[in-house]
Amino acid sequence: MFAFNEVIFYHDKAIDKYGGSKGLRDFGALDSALNRPWQTFASEELYPTCFEKAAAMVESIILNHPFIDGNKRTAFILCEAILENDGYTINANTQLVYNFLVDISTGHLAFEEIGIWLRQNTEWTKND
Repeated sequence: MFAFNEVIFYHDKAIDKYGGSKGLRDFGALDSALNRPWQTFASEELYPTCFEKAAAMVESIILNHPFIDGNKRTAFILCEAILENDGYTINANTQLVYNFLVDISTGHLAFEEIGIWLRQNTEWTKND
């Protein structure tokens, strides 16, 4: 789970690097997006795998649009962090990632398809 201040820090860094306007548009939308991957029902995780958690995060940030600018960039940063925490690295090139994020934002990829894309475009890199 991400701390609110940590997410704001990553968002601001992305804006500094790539441009745009800093600022939160909707606190509730961000709070909802940040909590979705860890939701449970009857003590069971709704998103048990890192791929499902990452898909829930990226979809929620992009569709809830909590920031003034940089929603797709911030969503991707958080998605990557979830996967990397479990030992996976996204191995898609910049254009594929861009298309993936735009496809989510335009409704061309649903939750299940996001998870499939993540599974197909990651590699196990953790060496414990």
